[in-house]
Order: sequence, then structure tokens, then C-alpha cells
Amino acid sequence: NPEFINFSKDADILVFHMAIPEVTSGPEADNVLHAIPSRIGEIAEEANVRTLVLSHFMQRSLKDLDKNVALVKEHYKGNVIPAKDLQCFPLDT
Repeated sequence: NPEFINFSKDADILVFHMAIPEVTSGPEADNVLHAIPSRIGEIAEEANVRTLVLSHFMQRSLKDLDKNVALVKEHYKGNVIPAKDLQCFPLDT
């Protein structure tokens, strides 16, 4: 949804689900609920977010997490953090 870029514009932190890998087949290929890693990076870059936190990992995205994160970083030049359970991110106020 193009409006997501406007929604997240200039965010200090954007938490984005990385549930599927770049190459997806089967019913997941038509999944409109999740973006592929390269698109996540494009959205974060276009929205000019300060920090991108990747979350909601599923088995298929964890198979090659390093490669999927690298694909995000190809398109987004900011700070990328793969989230861990119960991790906190303080904001400067």
C-alpha cells in the first residue's frame, strides 16, 4: 500500500515484519500481508526512517536470515536491527 510510506515518513523507529524471504512460491507468493526483504528496504529508504527494526520472523524467513537482512540493506542505508524477543528500543525525547 503506497500510503504506508506516508504513514511511516521520518519515523525514528519503524518495526517491519519480515515473515517471508525474497523468493517466495506457493500461496505465500500472493500474500498481501507481508513484503519481501528488498521491498522492506525500499519502503524504509523512501520513508526516510532513522532505524528499521525487523520482526515477526517465520521459519521461511529465518532459513537464511543473514541473506534476507543483506537484501534489506541493499535498498536501505539506515540502521537495521533484527529484533529479539523482549528487546526494547529507547527513544530520544
